[in-house]
Amino acid sequence: MTTSVTIAGKAGQSAFNSPFTPTSVTVGGSPVTFAAVPGGFTVSPALAADATVVASGVALGAGGGGVAVTGPLTDAQLRASSVPTLPAMAAGANVSLTTNATGSNFQGFGSQACKQVTIVNDTGTKLDVRQDGGGALLRLPDGAIYTFFGLTNLNQLQVRRTDQSNTQVVVSGRWEA
Repeated sequence: MTTSVTIAGKAGQSAFNSPFTPTSVTVGGSPVTFAAVPGGFTVSPALAADATVVASGVALGAGGGGVAVTGPLTDAQLRASSVPTLPAMAAGANVSLTTNATGSNFQGFGSQACKQVTIVNDTGTKLDVRQDGGGALLRLPDGAIYTFFGLTNLNQLQVRRTDQSNTQVVVSGRWEA
């Protein structure tokens, strides 16, 4: 099933987030060049004024089944299409650890069931973070904030100073479950 979808655009806008890839785009009644990008599409040239972008002939819905869009989506239509969601978090707390006194050794966080952990590197030095006791390291420059998703426990993450100095620093973060 195909339909026509209208998206409001502001002057100077060239990128649109959209759950579909349009087969044609018109702005103010005139066709424009578009390119599909992850999560939406771009138009060229950028909008010269506030306008509507109409994408016609698009199939909506998971598996190509399609959903007719003639106005606001109904609950049934939303449930028929795949809609990305963020994980719902019911609990969380701030956490910190002090790096190991032997700079080449990793220091792990304590045990705490969680779905994700955000580490804030405000230590003044680069940090190496590893997951599950091995594998590739993620290097966090000073000032970086990074969220690790898909965890089951806070103790899956271990941290050390990149320069492996024995001078300890305090690493802060937040776990959420």
